[in-house]
Parts: sequence; structure tokens; C-alpha cells
Amino acid sequence: MRQAVGAIAMSVLVLQWVGCAPRVIQPTSMFDPQATQAALSPGKATITGQAFKKTVGGDVKYGAGNTIMLFPLTPYFAEFLALLPQKNAFTQISVDPRIMNHTRTTIADGDGRFRFNGLSPGQYYLETSITWGIPTAHGLETTGGTAAAIVSIEQEGQTVEVILQ
Repeated sequence: MRQAVGAIAMSVLVLQWVGCAPRVIQPTSMFDPQATQAALSPGKATITGQAFKKTVGGDVKYGAGNTIMLFPLTPYFAEFLALLPQKNAFTQISVDPRIMNHTRTTIADGDGRFRFNGLSPGQYYLETSITWGIPTAHGLETTGGTAAAIVSIEQEGQTVEVILQ
């Protein structure tokens, strides 16, 4: 009897676990590598900025030495960003891995400042991760997160300043 109860309990746990498998959402727009690459065609515009996060106590943590990623804000990528708030332990958002072949990156300086030259007019999404450790009773805990912004370049030769926080 005890073994039967244990087997039933195990079956219920397995069913609950299987039932909790993450649901995957995919953008309905198709990723278009040609349009994405065209959005990165050389131009004369510039995006400059600074990446930082503020702690609860108001200290500033700069994105010093961090990689800043720039993605063209195509319809596919805009839909992907719109889906992100639905991401949690039970829902994952699928992204076409080819998107990583159509991005630009730079490294922020010691103050978290960065620059992208040679851009065409259009919209871009910029992102970096800024994390730091805080001591807790259980050891060092990582905190911080993503610093991001959407930037619009309206005309050729324009310089746009942005803060990623």
C-alpha cells in the first residue's frame, strides 16, 4: 500500500512538472536578414552615450568595459521586444539566432561611455548588462540588470546622445 501511494505521488509530481514546461512564444513577423543588414548600411550618423545603473542607495554603477550591442529596430525585432514582458519561468520568447549576425558592438570606457559611428538614419535598440555583487548573509549576491534604450536617427550626419539605464 505504501509503495502504491508513493508511486501515485511520484506520478502526480511528474505530471505537474511536465505540465509546467515553459511555453515558447515566437514573433509572428519573419526575420529578414537582408532588411536587417540594410539597416546597418554605412551612413554618417553617430550615437554616443553612457551606460549606468543606480543602486537602491543612489550609488552609480557604470557599464565600464561592458559590451554595448546595437540592433536595427526592424519589425521583427520590435515585435520581439514587445513580447519580452511576457517572459517568465513558464513562458520563453523565441528569437531567431541569426539576429546576432546583424548587430554592431562596442566596448564602453571606464565611465560607461560609448560611441557608434557610421550609422544610417533609422531606429536602433541599444543594450548592455550591468551587474555588481552585494554582500548578504548567504554570500555575495549579484544584482543589477539590463540597461537599454531605443534611439531614432532622423537624418544623415546627425549625432544622438543616449543614456542606457
